[in-house]
Amino acid sequence: MLADIVPCSMLAGNWTDRLRQPARGWRAAGIFLGVWLILGVSRLPAEVAISFPLGPWQRPGRYLPVEVRSGSAITLKAERSFPTRILTEPSAIASQVIIPLMMGDSPSRRIEWSDAAGNSGRVDAPSQVLSPSDRLVGLTNPVDASAAAALFPGHRVIPIVLNATDPLPGPPMAWATLDGVVLDSLPPRARLEQWLASGIMLATRTDPRAPGWQRRGRWFVMDPSPGAPAQLIEPQAYVPSYDWHPAWPGEFRKMIFVIGVLIGLGLILAALWRSPWALAAVVAVSVVGMIGAGLWRSGLPRTAQATAAIQIRGESLTTMDRWFYQAGMVESASSLAVTTVPVRPVAYAAEQLSLSDLTLEVGPDGGPVRFTYRLPAGMRLAFVSREVSIGTPSSATPSGAKNSSLRELARRWYGPDAVVLSQRNESPWIESWPGD
Repeated sequence: MLADIVPCSMLAGNWTDRLRQPARGWRAAGIFLGVWLILGVSRLPAEVAISFPLGPWQRPGRYLPVEVRSGSAITLKAERSFPTRILTEPSAIASQVIIPLMMGDSPSRRIEWSDAAGNSGRVDAPSQVLSPSDRLVGLTNPVDASAAAALFPGHRVIPIVLNATDPLPGPPMAWATLDGVVLDSLPPRARLEQWLASGIMLATRTDPRAPGWQRRGRWFVMDPSPGAPAQLIEPQAYVPSYDWHPAWPGEFRKMIFVIGVLIGLGLILAALWRSPWALAAVVAVSVVGMIGAGLWRSGLPRTAQATAAIQIRGESLTTMDRWFYQAGMVESASSLAVTTVPVRPVAYAAEQLSLSDLTLEVGPDGGPVRFTYRLPAGMRLAFVSREVSIGTPSSATPSGAKNSSLRELARRWYGPDAVVLSQRNESPWIESWPGD
């Protein structure tokens, strides 16, 4: 009966098309799946491998060397600390790189990572926490493990074997968790100075026949000078700035008054002008006055800066610590460039790190580039850098500053041989430190 109603040609054609539809559907699904795989694979998280050259050991408040292998730019952060971000394009990242990562003021259990694509994850932090009486010593020769205990009498010495060819690769300040390193061969003097500036004692069995080395039993050693506290959180570091009250000086307030008077006179004269253009003149004076005041204000510093330099002179070592204080006059973003000299921030509370968005940015080789941060109005942030010179120390002239809090702090942290060389205000529009 169906054949009597529908022609056979139409019936056959309809069933043929219906048989072809599943094949077309599978073909379309295959094309869609292929396109999704091509486009979707590029969105998968890049492989990230994170390891710790110092094994299971960490010391709160110190830089820890972290080996990172990633196919994209990545940011790492320990608990209660600030992050380290690698600044580079994915194609520029080395297969593996050592970066400095600051550990929090309390033991960290996790280290979080994230990349620019939004991928993130976490890894377990080193599980063993060094106590204040522990001394972590790196060895290029495992045979020296038992003899290394003589380097730190009265302390528990924990040996760890390093690569004999390149014992401390990457930026020297990344290895601040180490207390000492025993070397079979000595690198250039500049490298030794950077390790000393990071607080690492140097030791070798062979007499270097160079200034700075002292005989200690079977070892020739070079000790770093005493210096600023090595902790991330240290409220006492802000004592010298308590008497520093950054404020706009009287000349600045006078300038604001003069500008206001000039704009007001201009508006009065424009209003008294008997002309159809009087209203336009009032508007023009207002606009010009606001633009001029805005341009003048934009040229003024948004932060107040002050620095202090403290020198410690030994028989053959000269250590220079430079303190950098910055206070926000208004909320603003700022940065501090980092060279080969180890630099670290010192906070008065852990909350200060998150409020300021403090971040250490490093290059593709792991070397520090700069710190970036945001200073709300009234907040202060301190940094300290250390530079060590091996050789005969040069004479130094003490600063004439009368800031007793800074000198007292220098004696407490650095000892009686510390000399405050300079203490100055870096912002010409901001009132200087008392005693400058």
